[in-house]
Amino acid sequence: MKNILANSIYNRNLVDIYYLSGTGVISTRRIRVLTTSTTSISAYCFLRKAKRTFRYDNILAATPVHEREQDVI
Repeated sequence: MKNILANSIYNRNLVDIYYLSGTGVISTRRIRVLTTSTTSISAYCFLRKAKRTFRYDNILAATPVHEREQDVI
């Protein structure tokens, strides 16, 4: 999963993640990863329309968005 997120920076790919919030709510987010650290990533979240920080231990799954889907956004 960390490879998908790190590679998306260099390839400028969007990524769909399933994220567990601090309150236990699971959400699906479409993000553009901006930077990575050892514990989290900084990304633009299309759901919230803002820059957000996501902790690795709360990301349940990450899937790269296919090229044709990216063209829509």
